[in-house]
Amino acid sequence: MIEYNEALERVISYIEKRERVKSINNYRKKKLNLPEFLDIWEITTEIIDQRNKIKSIRLHIIFFPDFPLSFPKILLSKDDFDRYKYIPHLQVDRMLCIFQNNSEPNINLPEKVVEEAIRRTKNIIEEGLKGKSNDKDYEDEFEAYWDSNYSNKESVNKSFLLLHDKPLKQNFDLVSLETPVNKFKYIIHQNEDIALKFKAYLNDQNINYTESTGFLIQNFDLFTEPPFNKTNKELFNAIKKLGDKTYKEYVSFINQKGDSKLFLFTKNINGNLRYFGWYHSPAKSSIKGFRGKSLNNFKTLSTIQSSDRINRISPQVYNNKRLTKRSAGEVKENRPNKFALAGLGSVGSNLIHYLNSIKDAEFKLIDYDSLELENIGRHYLGFKYLNYKKTKALKDFLTHFSPIQKVETREKSIVQVVKDEPKFINESDFLFIAIGESNIEYWISDAIDKGIIIKPTFFIWVEPYLLGGHCIYINPKQNNFISYFTKKGFFKFNVIGDYNNEVLSLKEAGCQSNYTPYSSNNIQLFLGNIYSKILEIINSDDMESKCFTWVGDKSIANSLNIKLSEYSLNIDSNTLINNVL
Repeated sequence: MIEYNEALERVISYIEKRERVKSINNYRKKKLNLPEFLDIWEITTEIIDQRNKIKSIRLHIIFFPDFPLSFPKILLSKDDFDRYKYIPHLQVDRMLCIFQNNSEPNINLPEKVVEEAIRRTKNIIEEGLKGKSNDKDYEDEFEAYWDSNYSNKESVNKSFLLLHDKPLKQNFDLVSLETPVNKFKYIIHQNEDIALKFKAYLNDQNINYTESTGFLIQNFDLFTEPPFNKTNKELFNAIKKLGDKTYKEYVSFINQKGDSKLFLFTKNINGNLRYFGWYHSPAKSSIKGFRGKSLNNFKTLSTIQSSDRINRISPQVYNNKRLTKRSAGEVKENRPNKFALAGLGSVGSNLIHYLNSIKDAEFKLIDYDSLELENIGRHYLGFKYLNYKKTKALKDFLTHFSPIQKVETREKSIVQVVKDEPKFINESDFLFIAIGESNIEYWISDAIDKGIIIKPTFFIWVEPYLLGGHCIYINPKQNNFISYFTKKGFFKFNVIGDYNNEVLSLKEAGCQSNYTPYSSNNIQLFLGNIYSKILEIINSDDMESKCFTWVGDKSIANSLNIKLSEYSLNIDSNTLINNVL
């Protein structure tokens, strides 16, 4: 592999035969506001301008310590930027966008990489000057131009969070937070379900807020090419061209009482409808020589403050569709995503981690226990949530992760919930039982038979040391739960063959008064493997009831003299089995 110094030597030996090259010393770097501890070269080269004349330009090439593993950065000199600025792919910080961020350089030919970077730079400038670039070039990089500071006296406000699933109406809603949530001080919305969930989160966290409205302008063509630091006068003139109706509505909105008004406009970028906006600096309420009632907000902003610059905002979009697209890269609609989960101990709480990876997952959590110190060794949550109700703790954790997630809780036993409000369960797509108490599991199965529970149900429990972990999936139309047990109530696919051993608890999966030993690591191995089967069922239309068993580390049984069942004797450790009756 070519090292940094060798790569630079090869580059300068090659490039100086074709261009004028000189290294920039630290004194000039500081004067030019360039990083002092990086190698930076000044390249003097030629371009052909819009009049087909040869012009000399200077480029600053910055090499990072991981070169040639990474591309160098190329800036246009300040003098040349002032001469040619605001052409596509030339940013306000003078950097040229010459390679896509997923491109990789040829590490074996660093000299050719730099040569190609210079060639692309010259081509970008020449096409921009000759007008060969079009609105599409500006569109691709609109957000970068919009977010740029065109002077030292301005900055783009990014403290606005935009919550929406449908296109915004002309008069949208605005929440102003008394206490910022992270960096966000304002929430743009239109009272859709996503906004109601976020407000519920604010209320749960005791965050106070006030509400007002904003004004949306569609198809506003003032902002097509940079610079975008427009004055009040420029903006008002452009709005006047939209027609009397829009202009009068705009003026009326500005003149309403209250703080600075928020305005948004739409921009179609690569087929996606995006929102950007601005607000005016407050109109001065007292101006010498004018009577208090002779000036309203609009008159003040359009005359005395007409040269003031608008304050641009760049809302950050927050919805499940965008998050899914930015992560999974695809958005599949209408998948089951509502899960009721009874039993939030070590198995149930860690199962949430896996179910929460499903797009738009919603939870109905059922448990009456609190999180105790002895639980946190293998619980999904930790020390922070000690003495919380497990339901409330998990809701707090999930909604801190995603305030737009819907999480409902019941601090009751599953039996009480089924008796008192079966609708709470039946509104879900699937029910998960992770209690590990056979009497309650039989009772749940009976409730399915009676039609009280009408949703597909997963029963999940583990054996001591997680020598075995089990999942029975029951379709309510085909309830064969009892078929998996003997007449004496023993599970037919147990991994442990004899429970008369002092190192084991007395029941297959925990009792309130007994400790069932297994590690957090083994929980993850079990759930990670069984989840693949759970996900197959969730995403399919298969109506057949099923049963799976995870055979854990059998060497633990050997070391503790635990007798294994005949069923498991010929099965390898760490194996998932599809059981057949």
